[in-house]
Amino acid sequence: MNAGRRHLLRIGGAAAVCAMGSTQGVRAAPSLKIGLTLPLTSHSAQAVVSTSAFSPELGQDYLVALRAALEAQRLPAGVDVVALDDAGLPERAADNVKRLADSGAVALSGLWTTDIARACIAPLQRAGLPTVGLRSGSPELVSANVAEFFFLKPSWEDEAAALARSLQQTGFGNFAVLVAEGPEGQRLLKAFTSTGARAVATQVVEEQADASALARQLAGTKDAHAMLLLVHGLALSTAVSELRGRDLPFLRPICTLSTALTRSLVESRDRRYAGMVAASPYPNPGTWNIPLARRFRDAMTDLDLDHATRSFSAIEGFIAGTLLGRAIAAAGGRPSREALANTLRSRTWELDGVRIAFDKNQVGSRTTQLLVKSREDGRFKG
Repeated sequence: MNAGRRHLLRIGGAAAVCAMGSTQGVRAAPSLKIGLTLPLTSHSAQAVVSTSAFSPELGQDYLVALRAALEAQRLPAGVDVVALDDAGLPERAADNVKRLADSGAVALSGLWTTDIARACIAPLQRAGLPTVGLRSGSPELVSANVAEFFFLKPSWEDEAAALARSLQQTGFGNFAVLVAEGPEGQRLLKAFTSTGARAVATQVVEEQADASALARQLAGTKDAHAMLLLVHGLALSTAVSELRGRDLPFLRPICTLSTALTRSLVESRDRRYAGMVAASPYPNPGTWNIPLARRFRDAMTDLDLDHATRSFSAIEGFIAGTLLGRAIAAAGGRPSREALANTLRSRTWELDGVRIAFDKNQVGSRTTQLLVKSREDGRFKG
């Protein structure tokens, strides 16, 4: 078992506190603490080609990369990264936030799903605890204007609109659409069609429902140039599996948002998934040619985590850790929660090729890439 795998196993365990160590060695009383609540274990089985937002592998990738980014900056005050496992459960995540706030954390990261972020708003606001790098890009969360939320990537509305514009430029204008039940799904559909794209057939599904039958119905839409999946979790994984199954080889493009970019799908070389299109905040981290991405790959390689060099969740964690480290240094090295939040808002951050500038909704970047899964090598490419 290599060192990287042993490290990941150490951070597992339901609701376990994971003290990840100071950047300056062992300290009796660390100066600063960064807290995370993440899905490090799972309370449910995963699909074979997992597109679940709850997948523990994603939380583990995010954690190890965030910690590596902070350690690389060698902050004089020293920083401890402490992670609590929420297993994808909102009530457990809210309790984790309270515990991390009470323990003196100066900032938080994680908050993996919309339900988790929603459940954590009250304890975050009571503690005035800035949260940098939420996984969820829910339009509900972005429009809520929660002062403690610092989003580092576009909202899902931004992704949907960018996806529509890019596809129309290549001649795809009519779509069969599978959309999540509820107001969030309708907002994403509206953002997509506001660009001029046409939903010629639409089916609505619950996020955690099996969407196989609905996907099969949509596959028969004759006027559709492509399939659009505005869903997450089980609905997404079952729809993709059905559309690319052996008895229903849907040959038109399947398009979706960045929530599909899990380790299993990114790593898969199954030719059934060739041609899938995904909106993404970033290019493929395994080939992205900017200084930050090169430092990220070097850090993951040093930890013997080869898969993480290609992980979209890991690069998100590395960007969040880099920004947190830079902001802590800019705020004087030992900032209060309020001082750190004000510092994050006060300037444009140039992170070696990644630009973060928080707007009125505290979204730091709205840049969206369009990635296509290659038939030749299975990579998602721009």
